[in-house]
Amino acid sequence: MSKERNLLRVWFDGGLHPENYKELLRETKELLSQPEQEPVGWWDEKLGFFEEKHFDQLQPLYTSPQKREPLSDDVINDIFVNNQWKTFLQLARILEKAHGIGVDND
Repeated sequence: MSKERNLLRVWFDGGLHPENYKELLRETKELLSQPEQEPVGWWDEKLGFFEEKHFDQLQPLYTSPQKREPLSDDVINDIFVNNQWKTFLQLARILEKAHGIGVDND
């Protein structure tokens, strides 16, 4: 179970009780201050939702957008050399997908 789910369960099961409130509030603030999150689940269009990653093709699901880093020179070069694209729109879609923001139109 993820840290987030565990903390939500504690809140739900008794977090509003006065003796638990201050500690849970501290833990919640600490968790919210962390820059990255673990996936809350995994998804595949054909296989559906999973709480744990059982297959390589599963895509992670997050409760908020993840920080994106620029594509490396190697990834960009690989796209230009190994992908078959004929229009700039196709190239843009390939780059989006490599960055994790594109969609499959297949």
